Amino acid sequence: ERRAARAMLERLVAFRSFAGSGEQPALAEHLAGEFRAAGFPAGDVELVRVGDAAALLVWYRGTGSPERRPVVFLAHLDVVPALKEAWRYDPWQVTEVDGLLYGRGVVDNKYGV
Repeated sequence: ERRAARAMLERLVAFRSFAGSGEQPALAEHLAGEFRAAGFPAGDVELVRVGDAAALLVWYRGTGSPERRPVVFLAHLDVVPALKEAWRYDPWQVTEVDGLLYGRGVVDNKYGV
C-alpha cells in the first residue's frame, strides 16, 4: 500500500496543475480513471470543467446506517506555479531526501488529493 500511495503521489505531482496551465482537466481525468478502476460506479464520478480548470466530484456512498454514513473528502487540485531553477530539486518530481519528500504539491495539496 505504501508503494502504491507513493507511486500515486509521484504521478499527481508530475501534473503542472497551476492556474492557466491547462493541466487541471488532465489531472481530474486521471483521478476519475483511478476511481473508476477502483470500482466506483461511473455515475458516481463526475468531472466538471470550468474554462481551463476542472473539478472532480466523487460520491463515496454510505448506507444511511450509523455504521456506514456517507464520507466527504475535500481537496484542491491546483498548485502554485514553480520555476524549476528556483528549486533545489525538480518541483514536478517527488524527491526523497533524509526521509522528507520534495515536490510541488507534496504537502499542499496533492498529498490530500
